[in-house]
This record gives sequence, C-alpha cells and structure tokens, in this order.
Amino acid sequence: MIYLDTMTVVRLVTSPKLLSRRAKQLINRPEIFVSPMVVLELQFLYEIQRIKYSSDAVMSHVENHFGVGICQKPFVAIATKALEVSWTHDPFDRLILAHAALDRNRLVTKDEAIRSHYKYAVW
Repeated sequence: MIYLDTMTVVRLVTSPKLLSRRAKQLINRPEIFVSPMVVLELQFLYEIQRIKYSSDAVMSHVENHFGVGICQKPFVAIATKALEVSWTHDPFDRLILAHAALDRNRLVTKDEAIRSHYKYAVW
C-alpha cells in the first residue's frame, strides 16, 4: 500500500507536473490510499480558501483518475500510533504519518520534515 499526503493530492489535481518522477511512478501503482485525515485537511484548506475545490471534488477526481481510495484502518489504531510522532505538533501530519506508519507503508510527500523522520517517506 502507498499513501499520499495532502499536498501530494493537491498537486495531483492542480499541477501534476510538479510531482517528482518517483512520486508519479508510485501513484501509477495499484493500492494507493489517503488517510481520512487528508480528506479532512483538504476540506479545511478549502474552507480557509487555500485551495479552490472541496474535499469531495478533489477526492472524486483522484479516485476516478488515479484509483486513490480512503483507507479504512481503525481510527483507534491510527491515533495510538500518532502518539509516537512527537517531533511535530501538526495534528494532520501526525495522523497522516501514523496511518502510513502503522504497517510501514510508503508515504508520498514533499515535506522534508516528514521525510527526515519517516524512513518510508518518499518524494
């Protein structure tokens, strides 16, 4: 399984040319997911007018064009794993990373802090 962080999803919709070659390769594989926290963060960014499209519109696009699904792992397991992510105080990053880290899955992200703290993060 491969997970996408929020900004990777935004780039996938708005400017896919800005994705790295490695990110594009991973996104074209089967079993691509996002954490439900990505959906929540997308809606938050839409509400504060940092992105133009609602989370529903974005998720519909990435599901239809790239087969991206929303992961259904139990929230209690994710929240418990997020307790170990003490290097950031961003609740979105903590939960998105925890979602991927629960089973040591790859997380596609440009975020350098995440990549420096999670060995399975790639860009």
